[in-house]
Amino acid sequence: MREISIQESKKILFNALAYFDQICRENSINYSLGEGSLLGAVRHKGFIPWDDDIDILMTRADFNRFLTIHKDGIYKIYHVNPDVNYWNSVARLSDTRTAVYLGKSNYSMHGLWLGLTPVDNIPDDDRKWNRMKKRIAFWVRLCRQKKGVIPVDQSIKGKFLKYFFKIVTVDWFDKRFKRIVTAYDSKPTKRMLKLNIRYEPFVFPSIVFDGYTELEFEGRKFMAIKHYDDYLKLMYGDYMTPPPEKDRIAKHDFRAFYKY
Repeated sequence: MREISIQESKKILFNALAYFDQICRENSINYSLGEGSLLGAVRHKGFIPWDDDIDILMTRADFNRFLTIHKDGIYKIYHVNPDVNYWNSVARLSDTRTAVYLGKSNYSMHGLWLGLTPVDNIPDDDRKWNRMKKRIAFWVRLCRQKKGVIPVDQSIKGKFLKYFFKIVTVDWFDKRFKRIVTAYDSKPTKRMLKLNIRYEPFVFPSIVFDGYTELEFEGRKFMAIKHYDDYLKLMYGDYMTPPPEKDRIAKHDFRAFYKY
């Protein structure tokens, strides 16, 4: 297999974004460029020069609609897959013609990807939110232990967990996790929650998702939240000022290859 350069990977990701955008527009599904991709669109009108992925934000309703409508082909969705013990709150729309090896791993689960992150309403009452946050952390930890990301010790409790993990599937965890994070989605609240790939919570005002606009990204218009300035200030502070030279590095540690 031939290794993919950073510039080649950006072209592959841009094509995946164009495909994703077409499916969404054809089916009246809203989305927004997110995180570094949103910042890149505003500050660079495209990729941040040292960035190596594309992030997407979606309300839970639009996220679920896309998962239902999308049919795997060249681009495949990775979200909940019991066959390979894969689960994450962030879905990945992956190019199946490529293979990605994370860190020092010699195993590739998927190819270059777009990260599709759903956002959910959370209660305005801080006590209810703190309880919700603890429940999220509990289920995420259990699921990560099942996946082997967090080790289980040899205590009686640890032995019980190992037996328990052999019985339950990642689907079982996913259903219970979603019950918690979507509990307030049908209610108007003033705050919303985004969990990143590491399950770290980021809370922001619901007004941020009050409408959409378009921003230029690599010469083409893509959808973005109308209040992107508020969101980026919360995420990065003075986001229009690039970081020091020493911090201009890719955030992911992986190698990508063409399969053919």
